[in-house]
Amino acid sequence: MAFSAVSDMMSAMRVLSVDHVSYTYPQQNIPAVNDVDFSLERGSYTAVVGLNGSGKSTLARILCGLLDAECGEVSYASGVRSALVFQSPKDQIICSVVFRDTAFGPQNLALPPDEVELRTIESLTVVGLLHKASSPSVTLSLGQTQKEALAGIIAIDPDVIILDEALSMLDPDSKNDIFAFLSYWVRRGRTVVHITHDIDAIRKAKDVIAMEKGKVVYSGTTDDFFTDTELCERITGKKIVDSVFKKNNKKAINLSAVSNMPDTEAINTSALKEVARRTIVCDDAAEAYAAHAVKKSEASLAFCNVGFSYGENVIFNNINFSLAKGTLTSLTGVSGSGKSTLLEMAAGLLAPSYGEIRCDSRPALCRQNSDAALFERFAADDVAFGPRNRGVRGKALVSLVKRSMDEAGIPYAEYAERQTAELSGGEKRRLAVAGIIALDAPVLLFDEPTAGLDGPSRAKTMALLRSLAASGHTVLFSTHRPDEADFADEEISVRDGNLFLVRSNTASSNGGKIINKGKSDADGAAGFDAQMKRYALPDTVQMPLEGAKLLNSIRAASANTGNVKKNGGIAAKLPPAVKFIVFIALFAASLAVRPLSLCACMFLLSLIYAFSAKYPKRRLFLSLVKTVPLLLFFCIFQMIFYPPLEGERIFLAYRYFTVTPSKLLLCLTTLIRTEGAIACILSFSYTTPEYDIVDGLSVLLKPLAVFHIPVRYVIIITEIVFRFMPLLLDEASEIIKTQLIRGGLRDAKGFFGRVRSLIPLFVPLVMQTIRRSEALADALTERCFS
Repeated sequence: MAFSAVSDMMSAMRVLSVDHVSYTYPQQNIPAVNDVDFSLERGSYTAVVGLNGSGKSTLARILCGLLDAECGEVSYASGVRSALVFQSPKDQIICSVVFRDTAFGPQNLALPPDEVELRTIESLTVVGLLHKASSPSVTLSLGQTQKEALAGIIAIDPDVIILDEALSMLDPDSKNDIFAFLSYWVRRGRTVVHITHDIDAIRKAKDVIAMEKGKVVYSGTTDDFFTDTELCERITGKKIVDSVFKKNNKKAINLSAVSNMPDTEAINTSALKEVARRTIVCDDAAEAYAAHAVKKSEASLAFCNVGFSYGENVIFNNINFSLAKGTLTSLTGVSGSGKSTLLEMAAGLLAPSYGEIRCDSRPALCRQNSDAALFERFAADDVAFGPRNRGVRGKALVSLVKRSMDEAGIPYAEYAERQTAELSGGEKRRLAVAGIIALDAPVLLFDEPTAGLDGPSRAKTMALLRSLAASGHTVLFSTHRPDEADFADEEISVRDGNLFLVRSNTASSNGGKIINKGKSDADGAAGFDAQMKRYALPDTVQMPLEGAKLLNSIRAASANTGNVKKNGGIAAKLPPAVKFIVFIALFAASLAVRPLSLCACMFLLSLIYAFSAKYPKRRLFLSLVKTVPLLLFFCIFQMIFYPPLEGERIFLAYRYFTVTPSKLLLCLTTLIRTEGAIACILSFSYTTPEYDIVDGLSVLLKPLAVFHIPVRYVIIITEIVFRFMPLLLDEASEIIKTQLIRGGLRDAKGFFGRVRSLIPLFVPLVMQTIRRSEALADALTERCFS
């Protein structure tokens, strides 16, 4: 009886049981998940760890029901709701505005509006994104998009939350805030399963499950996991600088190394660590130190009084900095601080608002979103794309691809024929790095190159960056990890639109030294002069890539969806349903009236509507004028096909073409009616963001629910349409950026040449659209839509 009571109590505490589960992907021979067996209790916090490709994400999808296990069983306690935060945050976003997306899940739970609003505010506050509540989702950085994806899941308050590398792109402060919330959540009886490579995240967990090649090789407490040093280091790796220091300890204290240091550095422990940092790719520490000594005459990239803004949002103002040849520099800052923007300016993807970017050759950028960086079917073909565009062919191309893949930690022999779509997140990131290495550019830029990588792969990637710098390349990479930032020769921090030199191998400072313009033009000139003294700047001023203007147009169109007009006038302040009624009434009346006097009145009303919306007058005038030639073209058809009235005067006749008073009147009224309708459309779209359209439709269609018409589905479809329009524009922008970086879309001459150059965009865009559609279906499932 006692045993039975204990058993019943244990069963009551158990929230999830995984009973010998296995899964093999189609056309694969090796199981991704192989005979996995464990159970979790209520209020537990478990970290799932393992190398990239060990089956962690597959297990997560099985746990939340997105994949069906081939054998074995996953069972939850009665009434338990689970939810998964995806590894790729953009796949999780459903609505085009941040607070609408966060509210989507609670709305599906049929909660009262007040409760939906409360959960939305609380969830965005937890992740530190409340100040972006009204922002279009596509305008967020990738780290902020991770926050948005997490907020959407927190808002449905699941009993079991599964995080698949859901914090990998966040800055340390943001991570700590979310860790604090997860600890609070666990104390409330919720269960957390965190798939991660982050040592700090693992330490927050109570238990650890370690996986290798689809199997569980460890399941126990976190303390015991870290006690097993061999297993821990095999799975998670070591801290970057510490592992390098231990590996090169004898070299670091070699007298030949110390003898090459200044006397003040020879007795400094940090100097020894600096040598250890450099000797990772050199057999002799003295050689390493000499190879990386900063020389004032060897700058390879410089920003000179550069400023940049997204519309009215100023990101940078008069920044000045330069990088020496053969150095490794880290770029740090909170999510959304502008790190990716700075790197894209350096690569020519963004045009500075003012100032100059100097570099003797075009820098190559490995972008943050590895999914968008891959568009060929097979791994080797994707790496070969850039060199092939630069004229490399035959054996030289094969040799270059092989070397680049091997250096990036994705061996050619194993991965050359693998399809890119089948690779894990970490494998995709390493392949994207290989594609950039293959370009062999003198200046290499990496945006979060280790995000989502396991410990050993992360160490190899940092060793690769050091090796590239040792071979003469200038390397700049962004990171949120302090140990990676410390691994570089210099660390530059982005804070509030300013750049700070946090640490340098030639200078250090407490709190950081500002290296861009201050409040006055004199400060900016002084900053520029300081850069000139530090290094001789390159002679060549790099102009933006030819596709930069196209990218800016796509970005503006994408960000415009769902954006809120701050000064929209009276029309913008109307309730959503009233906005619809006013617009539909004016639009329909403008098209319906026939007498010239009524057409003129409706056109006047349409202009009043535009002025009440505070639609820019010049913009309205130009928009209406641009449509006149097209309308006049249609008037020609009216002159041909519209029959003249009997007995009326004919001004001009040529075969079927006749000009009569009635036809001229018809053309004039058509012109006025159409221009009035266009003015209505422009004003409505200017004053009505996406969420107002959805809310207005909800109110207007609500009576149809009485007749059992599924109004909710109409609203969901409308929201998805609004999400997909900017999403596809964003996908097109990502593909264009990657192809521009790797030498595509450049030598297009003439109309047909431009059309031909765009053909490579269509296939990857179609494939990404299909993939996004499948991801959307999964996202809807995770947000309780049924």
